[in-house]
Amino acid sequence: MPGSTVVATHPAAGRVEPTRLAVRAAEATATGQAAANPAPVTAAAFSVGASRLGSIALEVAMDTGEADATFRIGVHNTRGRPVHLTSAILGFRWHFPEPVALRCFQNGWQSWSDTRACVLGDEGTGVFPSGPWLRGLHHAVGNPPADRAGWQESHLVSVAGAWPAGAACCAGVLEQGRTFGLVYVKRVEEGVEIEVELWVDALLEPDARLVLDPVRVAVGDDPLQLLEEFAATHGRLAGARASAPFASGWCSWYHFFHDVTESDVLRNLDALVAARDEIPVEIIQIDDGWQRAVGDWTETNEKFPRGLAPLAADVRAAGFVPGLWTAPFCVVRESRLFDARSHWLLRGEGGLHRALVHPQWSADGQVYSLDPTRAEVESHLETLYRTLVEFGFGYLKLDFLYAPAMEAQAHDPAVPRATRLRRGLEAVRRGAGDEAILLGCGCPLGPAVGVVDAMRIGPDVAPHWSAEAEIPGIEATLPAARSAIQSALIRTWMHRRYWINDPDCLVAREGALGDRETATLAAVIGASGGSFFLSDDISDLSPTRRALASATLDAARAVDRMGLPGRVRTRDLLALPSPTTLETSDST
Repeated sequence: MPGSTVVATHPAAGRVEPTRLAVRAAEATATGQAAANPAPVTAAAFSVGASRLGSIALEVAMDTGEADATFRIGVHNTRGRPVHLTSAILGFRWHFPEPVALRCFQNGWQSWSDTRACVLGDEGTGVFPSGPWLRGLHHAVGNPPADRAGWQESHLVSVAGAWPAGAACCAGVLEQGRTFGLVYVKRVEEGVEIEVELWVDALLEPDARLVLDPVRVAVGDDPLQLLEEFAATHGRLAGARASAPFASGWCSWYHFFHDVTESDVLRNLDALVAARDEIPVEIIQIDDGWQRAVGDWTETNEKFPRGLAPLAADVRAAGFVPGLWTAPFCVVRESRLFDARSHWLLRGEGGLHRALVHPQWSADGQVYSLDPTRAEVESHLETLYRTLVEFGFGYLKLDFLYAPAMEAQAHDPAVPRATRLRRGLEAVRRGAGDEAILLGCGCPLGPAVGVVDAMRIGPDVAPHWSAEAEIPGIEATLPAARSAIQSALIRTWMHRRYWINDPDCLVAREGALGDRETATLAAVIGASGGSFFLSDDISDLSPTRRALASATLDAARAVDRMGLPGRVRTRDLLALPSPTTLETSDST
Protein backbone atom coordinates (compact mmCIF):
# COMPACT_ATOMS: atom_id res chain seq x y z
CA MET A 1 0.00 0.00 0.00
CA PRO A 2 1.64 3.27 -1.10
CA GLY A 3 2.78 5.50 1.76
CA SER A 4 1.94 3.18 4.68
CA THR A 5 1.72 -0.47 5.64
CA VAL A 6 -0.22 0.16 8.87
CA VAL A 7 -3.77 1.55 8.99
CA ALA A 8 -4.43 1.30 12.75
CA THR A 9 -2.21 0.77 15.78
CA HIS A 10 -2.57 0.60 19.57
CA PRO A 11 0.20 0.11 22.17
CA ALA A 12 -1.64 -2.76 23.86
CA ALA A 13 -3.41 -4.22 20.83
CA GLY A 14 -0.88 -4.31 18.03
CA ARG A 15 -1.40 -3.13 14.46
CA VAL A 16 -3.61 -3.68 11.43
CA GLU A 17 -2.11 -3.87 7.95
CA PRO A 18 -4.00 -3.96 4.64
CA THR A 19 -3.53 -7.08 2.52
CA ARG A 20 -5.67 -7.15 -0.60
CA LEU A 21 -8.59 -5.80 -2.60
CA ALA A 22 -10.87 -8.13 -4.52
CA VAL A 23 -14.20 -8.36 -6.29
CA ARG A 24 -16.57 -11.17 -7.15
CA ALA A 25 -18.00 -10.35 -10.55
CA ALA A 26 -19.11 -12.10 -13.73
CA GLU A 27 -20.72 -11.32 -17.05
CA ALA A 28 -24.44 -10.75 -16.50
CA THR A 29 -27.24 -12.84 -17.96
CA ALA A 30 -30.41 -11.43 -19.51
CA THR A 31 -32.03 -11.34 -16.05
CA GLY A 32 -29.10 -9.41 -14.55
CA GLN A 33 -27.78 -12.39 -12.60
CA ALA A 34 -24.19 -13.64 -12.75
CA ALA A 35 -23.45 -15.93 -15.69
CA ALA A 36 -21.01 -17.84 -13.49
CA ASN A 37 -22.21 -19.10 -10.13
CA PRO A 38 -20.34 -18.54 -7.93
CA ALA A 39 -18.79 -15.43 -9.47
CA PRO A 40 -15.00 -15.67 -9.78
CA VAL A 41 -12.72 -13.60 -7.54
CA THR A 42 -10.27 -11.10 -9.00
CA ALA A 43 -7.74 -9.73 -6.50
CA ALA A 44 -4.90 -7.25 -6.25
CA ALA A 45 -2.67 -5.76 -3.57
CA PHE A 46 -4.40 -3.20 -1.34
CA SER A 47 -4.01 0.30 -2.71
CA VAL A 48 -5.63 3.65 -1.99
CA GLY A 49 -6.93 5.21 -5.19
CA ALA A 50 -8.16 3.28 -8.23
CA SER A 51 -7.33 -0.40 -8.72
CA ARG A 52 -8.30 -2.33 -11.84
CA LEU A 53 -9.77 -5.73 -10.99
CA GLY A 54 -10.81 -7.28 -14.28
CA SER A 55 -13.69 -5.23 -15.66
CA ILE A 56 -14.23 -3.47 -12.32
CA ALA A 57 -12.32 -0.42 -11.14
CA LEU A 58 -12.34 -0.34 -7.35
CA GLU A 59 -11.78 3.13 -5.94
CA VAL A 60 -10.69 3.39 -2.28
CA ALA A 61 -10.20 6.48 -0.12
CA MET A 62 -8.94 6.27 3.47
CA ASP A 63 -9.43 8.40 6.59
CA THR A 64 -7.21 7.41 9.50
CA GLY A 65 -6.94 8.01 13.20
CA GLU A 66 -4.23 6.45 15.29
CA ALA A 67 -6.18 3.37 16.36
CA ASP A 68 -8.84 3.27 13.61
CA ALA A 69 -9.31 3.77 9.91
CA THR A 70 -12.34 4.23 7.66
CA PHE A 71 -12.38 3.32 3.97
CA ARG A 72 -14.77 4.80 1.42
CA ILE A 73 -15.33 2.60 -1.63
CA GLY A 74 -16.71 3.06 -5.10
CA VAL A 75 -16.98 0.66 -8.05
CA HIS A 76 -16.99 1.37 -11.78
CA ASN A 77 -17.82 -1.04 -14.60
CA THR A 78 -15.19 -0.25 -17.20
CA ARG A 79 -16.37 -2.99 -19.53
CA GLY A 80 -18.55 -2.45 -22.59
CA ARG A 81 -21.03 -5.10 -21.40
CA PRO A 82 -23.19 -5.44 -18.25
CA VAL A 83 -21.51 -7.07 -15.28
CA HIS A 84 -23.12 -8.67 -12.24
CA LEU A 85 -21.19 -7.47 -9.20
CA THR A 86 -21.57 -9.93 -6.34
CA SER A 87 -19.27 -8.24 -3.82
CA ALA A 88 -16.20 -6.15 -3.11
CA ILE A 89 -13.60 -7.28 -0.57
CA LEU A 90 -11.14 -5.39 1.62
CA GLY A 91 -8.56 -7.58 3.34
CA PHE A 92 -6.51 -6.88 6.47
CA ARG A 93 -4.14 -8.66 8.85
CA TRP A 94 -4.18 -7.95 12.57
CA HIS A 95 -0.85 -8.48 14.31
CA PHE A 96 -1.45 -8.67 18.07
CA PRO A 97 1.27 -8.35 20.72
CA GLU A 98 1.23 -11.82 22.29
CA PRO A 99 0.40 -15.29 20.92
CA VAL A 100 -2.66 -15.82 23.14
CA ALA A 101 -5.96 -17.64 22.67
CA LEU A 102 -8.60 -15.49 20.99
CA ARG A 103 -12.37 -15.39 20.78
CA CYS A 104 -14.60 -13.85 18.16
CA PHE A 105 -17.98 -12.10 18.26
CA GLN A 106 -20.35 -13.29 15.52
CA ASN A 107 -23.28 -10.98 14.80
CA GLY A 108 -26.36 -12.37 13.08
CA TRP A 109 -27.79 -10.84 9.90
CA GLN A 110 -31.29 -10.06 11.13
CA SER A 111 -33.19 -9.71 14.40
CA TRP A 112 -33.68 -13.44 14.99
CA SER A 113 -30.35 -14.69 13.63
CA ASP A 114 -27.98 -16.51 15.95
CA THR A 115 -25.55 -14.08 17.62
CA ARG A 116 -22.79 -15.40 19.84
CA ALA A 117 -19.12 -15.54 20.77
CA CYS A 118 -16.91 -18.43 19.70
CA VAL A 119 -13.33 -19.60 19.97
CA LEU A 120 -11.28 -18.26 17.07
CA GLY A 121 -9.70 -21.46 15.81
CA ASP A 122 -9.19 -23.49 12.66
CA GLU A 123 -12.68 -24.82 11.98
CA GLY A 124 -14.52 -21.64 11.03
CA THR A 125 -18.29 -21.31 10.72
CA GLY A 126 -19.75 -24.75 10.12
CA VAL A 127 -21.71 -25.83 7.07
CA PHE A 128 -25.43 -25.12 7.41
CA PRO A 129 -27.21 -28.50 7.34
CA SER A 130 -30.57 -27.58 5.79
CA GLY A 131 -29.93 -25.95 2.44
CA PRO A 132 -29.35 -22.45 1.05
CA TRP A 133 -32.97 -21.26 1.03
CA LEU A 134 -33.46 -21.81 4.76
CA ARG A 135 -30.01 -20.43 5.51
CA GLY A 136 -30.95 -17.33 3.51
CA LEU A 137 -33.72 -16.49 5.99
CA HIS A 138 -31.07 -15.80 8.64
CA HIS A 139 -27.92 -15.00 6.62
CA ALA A 140 -27.24 -12.50 3.88
CA VAL A 141 -25.86 -15.30 1.69
CA GLY A 142 -27.72 -18.59 1.43
CA ASN A 143 -24.89 -20.51 -0.19
CA PRO A 144 -21.52 -19.17 1.04
CA PRO A 145 -18.63 -19.17 -1.45
CA ALA A 146 -16.41 -22.22 -1.19
CA ASP A 147 -13.38 -20.04 -0.49
CA ARG A 148 -14.94 -19.01 2.87
CA ALA A 149 -14.55 -22.49 4.35
CA GLY A 150 -12.48 -22.21 7.53
CA TRP A 151 -13.44 -18.58 8.20
CA GLN A 152 -15.66 -17.34 11.03
CA GLU A 153 -18.57 -15.36 9.54
CA SER A 154 -20.23 -12.32 11.11
CA HIS A 155 -22.72 -9.82 9.71
CA LEU A 156 -22.32 -6.05 9.87
CA VAL A 157 -19.45 -6.14 12.38
CA SER A 158 -17.16 -8.49 14.26
CA VAL A 159 -14.60 -8.17 17.03
CA ALA A 160 -11.80 -10.62 17.83
CA GLY A 161 -9.97 -10.44 21.10
CA ALA A 162 -8.20 -12.04 24.01
CA TRP A 163 -10.35 -13.25 26.89
CA PRO A 164 -10.99 -12.24 29.65
CA ALA A 165 -8.91 -9.11 28.87
CA GLY A 166 -6.36 -7.92 26.37
CA ALA A 167 -5.91 -6.95 22.74
CA ALA A 168 -8.93 -6.68 20.42
CA CYS A 169 -9.65 -5.76 16.82
CA CYS A 170 -13.02 -4.67 15.41
CA ALA A 171 -13.99 -4.54 11.73
CA GLY A 172 -17.32 -3.78 10.13
CA VAL A 173 -19.36 -2.01 7.50
CA LEU A 174 -21.10 1.30 8.23
CA GLU A 175 -24.20 0.12 6.39
CA GLN A 176 -26.61 2.67 4.94
CA GLY A 177 -28.64 0.42 2.68
CA ARG A 178 -26.13 -0.01 -0.15
CA THR A 179 -24.56 -3.34 0.83
CA PHE A 180 -24.69 -6.11 3.39
CA GLY A 181 -21.44 -6.33 5.31
CA LEU A 182 -19.97 -9.78 5.88
CA VAL A 183 -16.90 -9.91 8.10
CA TYR A 184 -14.74 -13.02 7.83
CA VAL A 185 -12.10 -13.76 10.46
CA LYS A 186 -9.46 -16.50 10.51
CA ARG A 187 -6.53 -17.24 12.82
CA VAL A 188 -3.24 -17.68 10.94
CA GLU A 189 0.37 -18.06 12.02
CA GLU A 190 1.12 -14.38 11.35
CA GLY A 191 -1.90 -13.11 13.32
CA VAL A 192 -5.57 -12.81 12.34
CA GLU A 193 -6.78 -12.45 8.78
CA ILE A 194 -9.86 -10.21 8.44
CA GLU A 195 -11.74 -9.81 5.20
CA VAL A 196 -14.66 -7.42 4.99
CA GLU A 197 -16.94 -8.37 2.11
CA LEU A 198 -19.49 -5.83 0.92
CA TRP A 199 -22.27 -7.94 -0.60
CA VAL A 200 -23.87 -6.01 -3.48
CA ASP A 201 -25.58 -8.58 -5.72
CA ALA A 202 -26.54 -6.13 -8.48
CA LEU A 203 -26.20 -5.46 -12.19
CA LEU A 204 -23.72 -2.80 -13.33
CA GLU A 205 -24.44 -1.48 -16.81
CA PRO A 206 -21.49 -0.38 -18.97
CA ASP A 207 -19.73 2.62 -17.39
CA ALA A 208 -22.04 2.45 -14.35
CA ARG A 209 -20.70 3.59 -10.97
CA LEU A 210 -21.87 2.60 -7.53
CA VAL A 211 -20.90 3.99 -4.13
CA LEU A 212 -20.64 1.27 -1.48
CA ASP A 213 -20.91 1.56 2.29
CA PRO A 214 -17.75 2.53 4.22
CA VAL A 215 -15.60 0.00 6.06
CA ARG A 216 -14.14 0.69 9.51
CA VAL A 217 -11.35 -1.12 11.37
CA ALA A 218 -10.11 -0.33 14.88
CA VAL A 219 -7.87 -1.82 17.58
CA GLY A 220 -7.98 -1.42 21.35
CA ASP A 221 -7.96 -3.24 24.68
CA ASP A 222 -11.73 -3.59 25.26
CA PRO A 223 -13.85 -5.50 22.69
CA LEU A 224 -17.14 -4.07 23.97
CA GLN A 225 -15.83 -0.51 23.79
CA LEU A 226 -14.76 -1.13 20.18
CA LEU A 227 -18.30 -2.30 19.34
CA GLU A 228 -19.80 0.72 21.12
CA GLU A 229 -17.53 3.08 19.20
CA PHE A 230 -18.38 1.33 15.94
CA ALA A 231 -22.12 1.67 16.62
CA ALA A 232 -21.78 5.32 17.67
CA THR A 233 -19.86 6.14 14.47
CA HIS A 234 -22.31 4.17 12.35
CA GLY A 235 -25.32 5.74 14.03
CA ARG A 236 -24.08 9.30 13.48
CA LEU A 237 -23.32 8.58 9.81
CA ALA A 238 -26.71 6.93 9.16
CA GLY A 239 -28.82 9.43 11.12
CA ALA A 240 -29.89 6.94 13.80
CA ARG A 241 -33.12 7.72 15.63
CA ALA A 242 -31.39 6.97 18.91
CA SER A 243 -33.27 9.59 20.95
CA ALA A 244 -36.75 8.18 20.28
CA PRO A 245 -39.07 8.01 23.32
CA PHE A 246 -38.85 4.99 25.61
CA ALA A 247 -41.55 2.50 24.56
CA SER A 248 -43.70 0.55 27.03
CA GLY A 249 -46.89 -1.33 26.39
CA TRP A 250 -49.05 -4.42 26.27
CA CYS A 251 -48.91 -6.88 23.37
CA SER A 252 -51.52 -9.50 22.51
CA TRP A 253 -49.19 -12.09 20.99
CA TYR A 254 -47.77 -14.36 23.72
CA HIS A 255 -51.13 -15.05 25.33
CA PHE A 256 -53.63 -15.01 22.46
CA PHE A 257 -51.40 -15.63 19.43
CA HIS A 258 -53.44 -15.94 16.17
CA ASP A 259 -56.68 -16.41 18.12
CA VAL A 260 -56.78 -12.83 19.39
CA THR A 261 -60.17 -11.11 19.17
CA GLU A 262 -61.41 -7.56 19.50
CA SER A 263 -63.03 -8.46 22.81
CA ASP A 264 -59.68 -9.77 24.12
CA VAL A 265 -58.06 -6.43 23.33
CA LEU A 266 -60.89 -4.39 24.85
CA ARG A 267 -60.95 -6.52 28.01
CA ASN A 268 -57.23 -6.00 28.53
CA LEU A 269 -57.58 -2.32 27.71
CA ASP A 270 -60.09 -2.01 30.57
CA ALA A 271 -57.79 -3.98 32.89
CA LEU A 272 -54.84 -1.73 32.09
CA VAL A 273 -56.93 1.37 32.72
CA ALA A 274 -57.71 -0.04 36.16
CA ALA A 275 -54.04 -0.95 36.72
CA ARG A 276 -52.60 2.30 35.37
CA ASP A 277 -50.96 3.26 38.67
CA GLU A 278 -49.50 -0.22 39.12
CA ILE A 279 -48.43 -1.01 35.51
CA PRO A 280 -48.19 2.40 33.77
CA VAL A 281 -47.65 1.31 30.17
CA GLU A 282 -48.39 3.63 27.26
CA ILE A 283 -49.07 1.45 24.20
CA ILE A 284 -51.71 -1.19 23.42
CA GLN A 285 -50.37 -3.26 20.53
CA ILE A 286 -52.52 -5.71 18.56
CA ASP A 287 -50.34 -8.43 17.10
CA ASP A 288 -50.81 -11.03 14.35
CA GLY A 289 -54.32 -12.48 14.03
CA TRP A 290 -56.46 -9.43 13.27
CA GLN A 291 -55.99 -9.24 9.46
CA ARG A 292 -58.31 -10.60 6.77
CA ALA A 293 -55.30 -11.85 4.79
CA VAL A 294 -51.58 -11.17 4.88
CA GLY A 295 -51.03 -8.40 2.36
CA ASP A 296 -54.39 -6.67 2.92
CA TRP A 297 -53.43 -4.48 5.86
CA THR A 298 -56.51 -2.26 6.10
CA GLU A 299 -59.04 -5.11 6.34
CA THR A 300 -59.86 -7.09 9.47
CA ASN A 301 -61.28 -10.58 9.83
CA GLU A 302 -64.52 -11.59 11.54
CA LYS A 303 -62.87 -11.53 15.01
CA PHE A 304 -62.55 -7.74 14.66
CA PRO A 305 -66.01 -6.88 13.34
CA ARG A 306 -65.78 -3.08 13.67
CA GLY A 307 -62.51 -2.71 11.76
CA LEU A 308 -59.31 -0.98 12.79
CA ALA A 309 -60.25 2.70 13.15
CA PRO A 310 -62.97 2.26 15.84
CA LEU A 311 -60.71 0.04 17.91
CA ALA A 312 -57.84 2.54 17.66
CA ALA A 313 -60.27 5.28 18.74
CA ASP A 314 -61.24 3.27 21.83
CA VAL A 315 -57.58 2.82 22.77
CA ARG A 316 -56.87 6.52 22.37
CA ALA A 317 -59.96 7.48 24.35
CA ALA A 318 -58.63 5.37 27.23
CA GLY A 319 -55.37 7.34 27.20
CA PHE A 320 -53.10 4.86 25.39
CA VAL A 321 -51.26 4.87 22.06
CA PRO A 322 -52.77 2.30 19.64
CA GLY A 323 -50.23 -0.11 18.20
CA LEU A 324 -50.55 -2.52 15.29
CA TRP A 325 -48.56 -5.47 13.92
CA THR A 326 -48.06 -5.80 10.16
CA ALA A 327 -45.67 -7.64 7.85
CA PRO A 328 -45.41 -4.91 5.20
CA PHE A 329 -43.67 -6.88 2.46
CA CYS A 330 -45.46 -10.23 2.88
CA VAL A 331 -48.27 -11.35 0.57
CA VAL A 332 -50.31 -14.60 0.37
CA ARG A 333 -52.52 -15.94 -2.41
CA GLU A 334 -55.69 -15.32 -0.40
CA SER A 335 -55.08 -11.55 -0.39
CA ARG A 336 -56.74 -9.08 -2.73
CA LEU A 337 -53.29 -7.62 -3.34
CA PHE A 338 -52.09 -10.93 -4.78
CA ASP A 339 -55.10 -11.13 -7.11
CA ALA A 340 -54.61 -7.61 -8.39
CA ARG A 341 -50.83 -7.12 -8.24
CA SER A 342 -48.95 -10.42 -8.31
CA HIS A 343 -46.49 -8.80 -10.75
CA TRP A 344 -45.32 -6.65 -7.81
CA LEU A 345 -43.70 -9.69 -6.18
CA LEU A 346 -40.08 -10.87 -6.24
CA ARG A 347 -39.45 -13.84 -8.48
CA GLY A 348 -37.32 -16.95 -8.25
CA GLU A 349 -36.42 -19.68 -10.69
CA GLY A 350 -39.60 -20.84 -12.39
CA GLY A 351 -42.04 -18.59 -10.57
CA LEU A 352 -42.57 -16.41 -7.54
CA HIS A 353 -39.92 -16.27 -4.84
CA ARG A 354 -40.94 -17.89 -1.56
CA ALA A 355 -40.03 -15.63 1.37
CA LEU A 356 -41.22 -18.01 4.09
CA VAL A 357 -43.59 -20.89 4.83
CA HIS A 358 -46.43 -20.10 7.23
CA PRO A 359 -49.39 -22.54 7.27
CA GLN A 360 -51.44 -20.27 9.55
CA TRP A 361 -51.34 -17.49 6.98
CA SER A 362 -52.19 -19.41 3.83
CA ALA A 363 -53.76 -22.70 2.81
CA ASP A 364 -50.64 -23.65 0.85
CA GLY A 365 -48.26 -22.12 3.40
CA GLN A 366 -46.50 -20.05 0.75
CA VAL A 367 -45.67 -16.42 1.55
CA TYR A 368 -44.23 -14.08 -1.06
CA SER A 369 -42.54 -10.69 -0.93
CA LEU A 370 -43.22 -7.33 -2.49
CA ASP A 371 -40.44 -5.94 -4.67
CA PRO A 372 -39.48 -2.41 -3.53
CA THR A 373 -37.45 -1.79 -6.70
CA ARG A 374 -40.82 -0.98 -8.30
CA ALA A 375 -41.92 2.63 -7.85
CA GLU A 376 -45.54 1.50 -7.54
CA VAL A 377 -44.64 -0.73 -4.58
CA GLU A 378 -42.99 2.19 -2.82
CA SER A 379 -46.11 4.25 -3.48
CA HIS A 380 -48.32 1.44 -2.15
CA LEU A 381 -46.33 1.19 1.07
CA GLU A 382 -46.37 4.93 1.59
CA THR A 383 -50.14 5.11 1.09
CA LEU A 384 -50.77 2.08 3.30
CA TYR A 385 -48.90 3.39 6.31
CA ARG A 386 -50.31 6.87 5.92
CA THR A 387 -53.75 5.23 6.09
CA LEU A 388 -52.90 3.21 9.22
CA VAL A 389 -51.67 6.34 10.98
CA GLU A 390 -54.87 8.13 9.91
CA PHE A 391 -56.79 5.22 11.47
CA GLY A 392 -55.13 6.28 14.73
CA PHE A 393 -52.14 3.93 15.10
CA GLY A 394 -49.05 5.69 16.46
CA TYR A 395 -46.96 2.56 17.09
CA LEU A 396 -46.31 0.21 14.18
CA LYS A 397 -44.56 -3.13 14.51
CA LEU A 398 -43.05 -4.12 11.14
CA ASP A 399 -42.35 -7.85 10.97
CA PHE A 400 -40.57 -10.31 8.63
CA LEU A 401 -38.58 -7.44 7.16
CA TYR A 402 -35.87 -9.71 5.74
CA ALA A 403 -38.26 -10.82 2.96
CA PRO A 404 -37.38 -8.27 0.23
CA ALA A 405 -33.65 -8.59 0.98
CA MET A 406 -33.40 -12.29 0.18
CA GLU A 407 -31.64 -13.65 -2.90
CA ALA A 408 -34.31 -13.31 -5.57
CA GLN A 409 -34.94 -11.69 -8.94
CA ALA A 410 -36.16 -8.09 -8.71
CA HIS A 411 -37.82 -5.89 -11.30
CA ASP A 412 -34.71 -3.69 -11.37
CA PRO A 413 -31.59 -5.89 -11.12
CA ALA A 414 -29.36 -2.80 -10.79
CA VAL A 415 -30.66 -2.20 -7.27
CA PRO A 416 -28.56 -3.98 -4.60
CA ARG A 417 -30.43 -6.29 -2.22
CA ALA A 418 -29.77 -4.07 0.79
CA THR A 419 -31.17 -1.12 -1.14
CA ARG A 420 -34.41 -3.00 -1.83
CA LEU A 421 -35.02 -3.21 1.89
CA ARG A 422 -33.93 0.37 2.57
CA ARG A 423 -36.27 1.71 -0.14
CA GLY A 424 -39.18 -0.21 1.31
CA LEU A 425 -38.48 0.97 4.85
CA GLU A 426 -38.11 4.58 3.75
CA ALA A 427 -41.47 4.36 1.96
CA VAL A 428 -43.07 3.10 5.18
CA ARG A 429 -41.49 5.97 7.11
CA ARG A 430 -42.67 8.57 4.59
CA GLY A 431 -46.20 7.27 4.88
CA ALA A 432 -46.21 6.89 8.67
CA GLY A 433 -44.60 10.28 9.22
CA ASP A 434 -41.88 11.34 11.59
CA GLU A 435 -43.97 11.12 14.76
CA ALA A 436 -45.01 7.47 14.45
CA ILE A 437 -42.92 4.94 16.38
CA LEU A 438 -41.64 2.19 14.08
CA LEU A 439 -40.39 -1.11 15.48
CA GLY A 440 -38.39 -3.35 13.15
CA CYS A 441 -38.57 -7.13 13.61
CA GLY A 442 -37.04 -9.98 11.64
CA CYS A 443 -34.99 -7.21 10.06
CA PRO A 444 -31.47 -7.12 8.61
CA LEU A 445 -29.94 -4.60 10.97
CA GLY A 446 -27.75 -2.19 9.01
CA PRO A 447 -30.22 -0.89 6.39
CA ALA A 448 -32.75 0.00 9.13
CA VAL A 449 -30.47 2.41 11.02
CA GLY A 450 -31.93 5.88 10.63
CA VAL A 451 -35.43 4.63 9.74
CA VAL A 452 -36.78 2.67 12.71
CA ASP A 453 -37.08 3.93 16.29
CA ALA A 454 -36.78 0.50 17.92
CA MET A 455 -35.46 -2.88 16.82
CA ARG A 456 -36.05 -6.42 17.99
CA ILE A 457 -32.54 -7.64 18.72
CA GLY A 458 -33.27 -11.34 19.28
CA PRO A 459 -35.67 -14.20 18.54
CA ASP A 460 -39.23 -14.25 19.85
CA VAL A 461 -39.29 -14.81 23.59
CA ALA A 462 -42.13 -17.45 23.79
CA PRO A 463 -43.86 -18.89 26.89
CA HIS A 464 -41.26 -21.68 27.03
CA TRP A 465 -37.55 -21.70 27.91
CA SER A 466 -35.92 -23.56 25.00
CA ALA A 467 -36.92 -24.73 21.54
CA GLU A 468 -36.63 -28.07 19.80
CA ALA A 469 -36.13 -27.80 16.05
CA GLU A 470 -37.36 -30.44 13.65
CA ILE A 471 -35.09 -28.86 11.04
CA PRO A 472 -31.39 -28.74 12.00
CA GLY A 473 -29.50 -25.45 11.91
CA ILE A 474 -32.24 -23.09 13.09
CA GLU A 475 -32.43 -24.02 16.79
CA ALA A 476 -31.05 -20.70 18.06
CA THR A 477 -33.43 -18.67 15.88
CA LEU A 478 -36.69 -20.21 17.06
CA PRO A 479 -38.99 -18.63 19.66
CA ALA A 480 -37.63 -19.36 23.14
CA ALA A 481 -37.03 -17.29 26.25
CA ARG A 482 -33.45 -18.51 26.54
CA SER A 483 -32.53 -17.41 23.01
CA ALA A 484 -34.19 -14.02 23.45
CA ILE A 485 -32.24 -13.46 26.68
CA GLN A 486 -28.93 -14.43 25.05
CA SER A 487 -29.40 -11.91 22.25
CA ALA A 488 -30.52 -9.17 24.66
CA LEU A 489 -27.32 -9.69 26.63
CA ILE A 490 -24.94 -9.73 23.68
CA ARG A 491 -26.42 -6.83 21.67
CA THR A 492 -26.52 -4.16 24.40
CA TRP A 493 -23.98 -2.07 22.46
CA MET A 494 -26.68 -1.20 19.90
CA HIS A 495 -29.04 0.44 22.43
CA ARG A 496 -29.41 4.20 22.02
CA ARG A 497 -26.66 4.22 19.39
CA TYR A 498 -28.84 2.79 16.60
CA TRP A 499 -32.32 2.74 18.18
CA ILE A 500 -34.10 1.54 21.31
CA ASN A 501 -33.29 -2.14 21.76
CA ASP A 502 -36.39 -4.33 21.97
CA PRO A 503 -35.63 -7.48 24.02
CA ASP A 504 -39.21 -8.66 23.34
CA CYS A 505 -42.01 -9.12 25.82
CA LEU A 506 -42.16 -10.12 29.44
CA VAL A 507 -44.32 -13.24 29.84
CA ALA A 508 -45.13 -12.97 33.53
CA ARG A 509 -48.12 -15.24 34.17
CA GLU A 510 -47.86 -18.41 36.22
CA GLY A 511 -47.92 -21.62 34.21
CA ALA A 512 -45.87 -20.32 31.27
CA LEU A 513 -42.21 -20.15 32.28
CA GLY A 514 -40.94 -21.47 35.60
CA ASP A 515 -40.41 -19.10 38.52
CA ARG A 516 -36.63 -18.82 38.03
CA GLU A 517 -37.03 -18.52 34.26
CA THR A 518 -39.60 -15.73 34.62
CA ALA A 519 -37.37 -13.91 37.10
CA THR A 520 -34.37 -14.22 34.76
CA LEU A 521 -36.33 -12.88 31.79
CA ALA A 522 -37.62 -9.97 33.87
CA ALA A 523 -34.14 -9.18 35.21
CA VAL A 524 -32.60 -9.03 31.73
CA ILE A 525 -35.43 -6.92 30.26
CA GLY A 526 -35.24 -4.49 33.16
CA ALA A 527 -31.45 -4.25 33.26
CA SER A 528 -31.17 -3.83 29.48
CA GLY A 529 -33.00 -0.50 29.49
CA GLY A 530 -34.79 -1.49 26.30
CA SER A 531 -38.48 -1.44 25.45
CA PHE A 532 -40.87 -3.00 27.96
CA PHE A 533 -43.94 -4.88 26.73
CA LEU A 534 -46.10 -7.19 28.82
CA SER A 535 -47.81 -10.04 26.97
CA ASP A 536 -50.30 -11.69 29.30
CA ASP A 537 -54.03 -11.57 29.82
CA ILE A 538 -53.95 -9.01 32.63
CA SER A 539 -56.78 -10.80 34.48
CA ASP A 540 -54.53 -13.89 34.72
CA LEU A 541 -51.78 -12.09 36.62
CA SER A 542 -51.51 -12.68 40.34
CA PRO A 543 -50.56 -9.79 42.65
CA THR A 544 -47.01 -11.20 42.79
CA ARG A 545 -46.63 -11.27 39.00
CA ARG A 546 -48.18 -7.80 38.67
CA ALA A 547 -45.57 -6.55 41.10
CA LEU A 548 -42.85 -8.24 39.03
CA ALA A 549 -44.11 -6.54 35.86
CA SER A 550 -44.20 -3.18 37.62
CA ALA A 551 -40.67 -3.58 38.98
CA THR A 552 -39.34 -4.64 35.55
CA LEU A 553 -40.89 -1.59 33.89
CA ASP A 554 -39.46 0.69 36.58
CA ALA A 555 -35.99 -0.82 36.15
CA ALA A 556 -36.02 -0.53 32.35
CA ARG A 557 -37.11 3.11 32.53
CA ALA A 558 -34.48 3.91 35.15
CA VAL A 559 -31.67 2.39 33.07
CA ASP A 560 -32.86 4.12 29.91
CA ARG A 561 -33.07 7.48 31.70
CA MET A 562 -29.34 7.33 32.37
CA GLY A 563 -28.98 8.95 28.97
CA LEU A 564 -27.48 8.66 25.51
CA PRO A 565 -25.69 6.62 24.39
CA GLY A 566 -26.99 3.55 26.21
CA ARG A 567 -25.42 3.09 29.63
CA VAL A 568 -25.86 -0.66 30.02
CA ARG A 569 -22.86 -2.84 29.13
CA THR A 570 -22.31 -6.57 28.78
CA ARG A 571 -19.30 -7.12 30.99
CA ASP A 572 -18.51 -10.60 29.66
CA LEU A 573 -19.22 -10.12 25.94
CA LEU A 574 -16.93 -12.92 24.75
CA ALA A 575 -17.88 -15.42 27.45
CA LEU A 576 -18.86 -18.93 26.38
CA PRO A 577 -21.46 -20.26 25.83
CA SER A 578 -23.03 -16.82 26.34
CA PRO A 579 -22.63 -13.70 28.48
CA THR A 580 -24.36 -13.52 31.85
CA THR A 581 -23.60 -10.10 33.34
CA LEU A 582 -24.93 -6.62 32.64
CA GLU A 583 -23.64 -3.49 34.32
CA THR A 584 -24.47 0.19 34.02
CA SER A 585 -22.10 3.13 34.02
CA ASP A 586 -22.47 6.90 34.15
CA SER A 587 -20.59 7.23 30.86
CA THR A 588 -19.60 4.91 28.03
